[in-house]
Amino acid sequence: GKFQTAADVEIVVIDVNDNSPECQQMQYTGKIPENALPGLFILRVSAQDADAGRGAQITYTFHGPGAREFRLDPHTGELTTLVPLDREQKATYHLLAKATDGGGRSCETDVTLTIEDVNDNAPRFSMAHYSVAVFHNTKVKTPIAVVFAKDPDEGYNAEVIYSLT
Repeated sequence: GKFQTAADVEIVVIDVNDNSPECQQMQYTGKIPENALPGLFILRVSAQDADAGRGAQITYTFHGPGAREFRLDPHTGELTTLVPLDREQKATYHLLAKATDGGGRSCETDVTLTIEDVNDNAPRFSMAHYSVAVFHNTKVKTPIAVVFAKDPDEGYNAEVIYSLT
């Protein structure tokens, strides 16, 4: 006859990094008041990876003009301000967040940040000094000069009201 025997065999399937991270959103938008202090939380980018172990560990990085003015936490994806911002210098940031797994695979998502105006600028006259000569027989309400002032803020904050003192 034939002889048979049985044994338990444990098979361990080792995961290879065959999946790229998937960014949860294709685009993120955030608004930040220009008087925000460094460290202000703006938003959180997020990605997931179907791999296991090291291949599923995601690191976040931030890229583009002005990216150094913000901090993207490499582990949590939390985006915060890093420096004071000035809307009059730069009103909008178009940046890129990248999620990279432990094997080098990645996904990218657009991040658009809008800096909201606060009334942080005084209006300025177009000339430092205005000199006007008026004849003694000039009729009341006759225009005698044109002055102009501009405020670099926007909207209501940029409105200029004139008065004489």
